[in-house]
Amino acid sequence: MAAVDWRSVVHLEHEVLHRARRQEWFAAWVEQRQEVLLEQVAAGAFGRGGARGGLPASPVLLSAEDVRGPAPADRWLDRVDRWWRLDVLLALEDALDDPVWDEPV
Repeated sequence: MAAVDWRSVVHLEHEVLHRARRQEWFAAWVEQRQEVLLEQVAAGAFGRGGARGGLPASPVLLSAEDVRGPAPADRWLDRVDRWWRLDVLLALEDALDDPVWDEPV
């Protein structure tokens, strides 16, 4: 099975990705939120349901406002449907590591 391209899950402008990469807190925030969600899954917090094997109908938009700090980022993640949050966080992790987007804005 091929890995899903992060752009099919999260939409962000080039300058937003560069801003997120420059902020030391952002990568740690993504990792910490992933850990919390994985703990919730392991504890059975999600039970049964959700959309298996699919992706959000359209990529979730991440704006410059959302990467101003942890509080705006938390509010952004709260707006993401709970069934897609881990997929979105994994896509953000891939975006942060994507060498194709290393060029300066």
